[in-house]
Amino acid sequence: MKDAQALLSRTLLAFVATCVVAVMGVPQEQPKWRPEGLLAPLSSAGEANHQREERSEAEAKASLDPSQALWKAKLRDDILFLVSLNSRDLDLEERWSIANAIVDNALETKLDPYLVLALIRVESGLRTGAVGPKGARGLMQVQPHVAREVATRLGLRYTRGDLFEPAFNIRIGTTILAELRERYGDLNEALGAYNLGPAGLKRILRSHPRAPSELAYARRVRRSWKDLQTMSPLLSPPTALAMAK
Repeated sequence: MKDAQALLSRTLLAFVATCVVAVMGVPQEQPKWRPEGLLAPLSSAGEANHQREERSEAEAKASLDPSQALWKAKLRDDILFLVSLNSRDLDLEERWSIANAIVDNALETKLDPYLVLALIRVESGLRTGAVGPKGARGLMQVQPHVAREVATRLGLRYTRGDLFEPAFNIRIGTTILAELRERYGDLNEALGAYNLGPAGLKRILRSHPRAPSELAYARRVRRSWKDLQTMSPLLSPPTALAMAK
């Protein structure tokens, strides 16, 4: 009799617990955000990792786990805010196009999205139709002959007007910057080569070995990069809130 009562008690307790969980829900751990790891989204541990390993490669590439999705959405919103803050002349569709292109291509090429936006601020002031004195075009001020060569390697179709399209321009520009960073292994030298071209940088290095860290262009991009981090709601919320008012 006592055993039966104990079993009944345990059954009732289990039933009540089930009802409570059904009504209130199980609290979920919130994905964490770490600004110091912008290019390394947090992956969930334990069971989530095991489940992802069991997926096919195609499924893994086709979908993001919840923490990655939240991380990327926060990053995209932050870049959109900074684009809007720095170029109020653009309409919302243009701002979204630029923000999406920056995040997608920066992550693809393993560049910091804030660095990419900093370079765009310096190169074109976020003017999609900008044309430089030597013929460079668009947001990242890419030369048409360079764009044609890079587009061919990437398997993209190219016409001269494509450089005025944010998505295409940023795809080409980030590819160039990432390749220069890989080639030189130094961000200052990569920025110098982006601005002067590899041949121009080589001429300067021949007579001034420390020139990259002293180049006005590299300093401007780095200063813009730092400014954007100060403006960022994610990286510096109080300052960004004050600037947005």
